[in-house]
Amino acid sequence: MEIRKAKFLNQLAETNREKIEKETQLQKESPRWFVERRKRLTASKFGRICKLENKTPRGAAGNSREPLAIEEVDRKLRVEIKRSGLIIEKDFRFLGASPTVII
Repeated sequence: MEIRKAKFLNQLAETNREKIEKETQLQKESPRWFVERRKRLTASKFGRICKLENKTPRGAAGNSREPLAIEEVDRKLRVEIKRSGLIIEKDFRFLGASPTVII
């Protein structure tokens, strides 16, 4: 088991973080997004890990309002808003997050 763990972590260490982020910007519409997320602990998995409900009415409402919120931030702050793919933590490549956008 230790050998398999070491091999898996070495494979993650060799991943090109920037390339994966760019190639997964369509998130759920990107097959690679699912493949790369499956290899990592992500923020959305922590609710299940901690036995918290991941699909609450508030969460669903927040997701449906994301486009409006992004437009409002753009209008008020006039900052560059960039779509985001899977962002892999530099030092702990088994951790990842998929924010919708980066400001």
